[in-house]
Order: sequence, then C-alpha cells, then structure tokens
Amino acid sequence: MPLNEELIKEITIKLLRAEADVKPIEALTTTYPDITIEDARKINLNILSERVRRGEKVIGFKVAFTSKAMQQSWGVSRPEWGFLTSGMLVPDGGEVDSKKLIQPRIEPEIAFLLGEDVRGPGISVADILKATKGVLPAIEIVDTRLVGKRKVEDFIADSSGAARVVLGGIISCVSGLDLRLIGCVVEINGEVVATSAGAAALGNPVNSMVFLANALAEVGEYLRAGQVVITGSLVTAIPVKAGDYVKVSFDRIGSVSVKFV
Repeated sequence: MPLNEELIKEITIKLLRAEADVKPIEALTTTYPDITIEDARKINLNILSERVRRGEKVIGFKVAFTSKAMQQSWGVSRPEWGFLTSGMLVPDGGEVDSKKLIQPRIEPEIAFLLGEDVRGPGISVADILKATKGVLPAIEIVDTRLVGKRKVEDFIADSSGAARVVLGGIISCVSGLDLRLIGCVVEINGEVVATSAGAAALGNPVNSMVFLANALAEVGEYLRAGQVVITGSLVTAIPVKAGDYVKVSFDRIGSVSVKFV
C-alpha cells in the first residue's frame, strides 16, 4: 500500500536534513517497508521542488544503472534517473569540501548539452543526436544520505545518489564521434585507478539519453534546451577523501578535474 502524502513529506524533510547535517539516516525500505517505487519518485520530486523553492535551478539530469552488472546487483531491469541542480555544480579544476559529503565517490561520465527541447515518449537516437549541441567530459560525485541495506526504492528517493557534478570546459560536436569508443582514464593523485570507454554506458551514451527522454515523459517532464545530462558511469564508483586530486581524461573530448579538501 503506498505511503500517504503526509509521510512522504516527512521523509522528504528527513532526507534534506540528512544532507544538510551530513548525518545519514536508516534506509527508507527498512524504516518504511511498504514504500513503493511510486512513493520514491514522489519523494525525489518533492526534494527537487524544495531545492527550487530555496533558489536552486534545475540544470539537467543524471542517468544511473547503465550497466547490466549494476542492474543485477540492485534487482532492477532498467536504468534510473535523478536531477542535477545549480547547487551541485562544481567548476572544472575546482574544490569540493569533503566535510559536506557523507561517503563521496567519483564516476567518470560523458555529458550531453542540449541545444533543443526533447519531449518523450517515442524519442529515438536520431531525435537525441539532432537536439544535442555537443558532449563534454564530466565527473559525477555521488553520495548517499542513507545507511544500511538499501534497495532500488532507496536509490530513487535519494535522487540516485546525486551530490555534485564537475563539467569540463570543452564542448565537442557529436558529428563524426563514435561515443562507444571514447576511452577514459581516471587518475587519483597522479595514479591511474581505472580505464574504460563510452560503451560502458548502455552500450552507447546516446542510449542513456533515449531512455531518459522517454522515462521523464512518464512523470510529465521533458528535457530542455540548455540542460546537461550525465549519461552514466563508465566505471564502478571510486571512493575519495580529503586531499585527493581527481583527473579524468577522455579521448577526443578533453579532460576534467577536481580537488577534494
């Protein structure tokens, strides 16, 4: 049985407070075992509404669960999504205060910058490519406001772990780029810790965009010109700590970096 609206509002406040206080709360599926995926989406959208009310702007979205391994580990059959706001944006080469995050991890991603609106359902690869202004390198910094054994409902309610995003300064035209073959090298403090390629995100990052455009239509939303979408991690999330300098270099589309202090 779905949770009532009063309880959904209460959970929304708890998650926002957990982030502000940097103190995680128990997994929602443990505290509220009847929570449904629909409830989790309502909580996620409520959190977004509250961020906007406080003055943040929606700058785009993130796509998660873009590998079969991740889907299987969480018991889901499709990707998921979360929102990105202006309060999450970190400049390329900038610093992130580690004390404001609970258990930060980094993920290298290929980001899309939209030049046109995209409204689902029925969106195809061709629609996405037509609407794309360009792609750019990105580092997502994921965090969790929940502890204990988590399920997909927890992940959705917590906006798929969205915390910070670092965007590179070079925008590359997608024409002539085979995004599947864009390699990336992840370095922490000058040491290579992971390598991968664009195909790690649903076989091709553009497939993540197709999924997102059509999934947003399910909740009455759509992609807008000027928004940025990070299309899914190309490696398993990597834990980071204060003092770490992270640099991700992508073949043909540039590099992006961030320092944790």
